[in-house]
Amino acid sequence: MISEHIVSGTTSSTSMGSSVFNPTTNALASASEFAGGTVGDIVAGGGARSTQKKTYDWLLDEQFDNIQLLAFNCGWFTEPFEKLLRGEGREVGWRLLVENENPELTTLPENLDTQCSLLQKACVFRAFRPDRVLQSCVPIITQALGKKSEIF
Repeated sequence: MISEHIVSGTTSSTSMGSSVFNPTTNALASASEFAGGTVGDIVAGGGARSTQKKTYDWLLDEQFDNIQLLAFNCGWFTEPFEKLLRGEGREVGWRLLVENENPELTTLPENLDTQCSLLQKACVFRAFRPDRVLQSCVPIITQALGKKSEIF
């Protein structure tokens, strides 16, 4: 189990409260989507330190720590993370996300593209590709605000 491999750390982020806005459904989503931590912990990359060994050479240590943090704090990502650790041939999609020059144009493995809210997708991109956060959030924000947005 993931929680056996994570040792709690400290963060300076604030709690997100009992609910967050879910742009996919234009409704409030329960804070249980991010059980055990806050969106601030995930975005800032703090809140947990790992004792688990990195499984794949193509993942940087920072990426692996981010992925574990996401899985530990977000129940919806626990199963995909455990499948990634076990291998089972499922790592190919994740490796493409990590190695792709434009990961924001790829689909997320494990059907996460259809199962995740926009905020959850942003957290996955943040975990796997911290170097492409801004670029990966542009399509997510455009989808949430609509194509007529003056921002983009």
